[in-house]
Amino acid sequence: MRIVALLLLSLCTIQASATDKIANGKTITTEKGDVIVFSATTTKELHIANTNEQRTVEYGQPKPILLNGKEIYYIKDRKTDTVNNFRNGQIWVADHVNACNVFDKEIKKEKKQLATGSYEIVFKDVVINEQGKIVYFRTEGIVRRKHIDRQHVKPAMLPLSDNIAKAINNKLTHSIGKLEYTPLMIAGNATPYYNYLTYSFDID
Repeated sequence: MRIVALLLLSLCTIQASATDKIANGKTITTEKGDVIVFSATTTKELHIANTNEQRTVEYGQPKPILLNGKEIYYIKDRKTDTVNNFRNGQIWVADHVNACNVFDKEIKKEKKQLATGSYEIVFKDVVINEQGKIVYFRTEGIVRRKHIDRQHVKPAMLPLSDNIAKAINNKLTHSIGKLEYTPLMIAGNATPYYNYLTYSFDID
């Protein structure tokens, strides 16, 4: 319940918005034929101290901005939509909880083989089309940490059996492709959007 409350609290004031005036970067075509365009990274000229050398450094993380020619919204961006804004937040929370419940069932057997620790897998750039189908995501797989280490503080990783990790990753990446989300509504129209999906659990 705490996770649900935190998710809902963070989304209550969130509004979705289009990605405006962002340069196009790489384009990919998924196995099912969906074409996704990502934002371009930014470059900056850096001068190396005590030398005459300059280097061009690329920075920034490409984000999905177009799906089959249509703008992809990020659920945490801001956009005035007083009718659908709160609805979108509530539905995302419900869909997120449902996804975690599906994952729990999928790896019930593997969980019994895991050592004590906190486990987490993050699915980034989860692109959802107008029908609520997930058409793209990326992940680095499941990781194990100490119970006291929290997310997003770069804690040390604990060892995890390659075989178990592979089995869990395979099941979860297969499951996420079958999830169905409620379409995001902007000005009364279903629209593609992306978000992050984090699945975590503890083994005592």
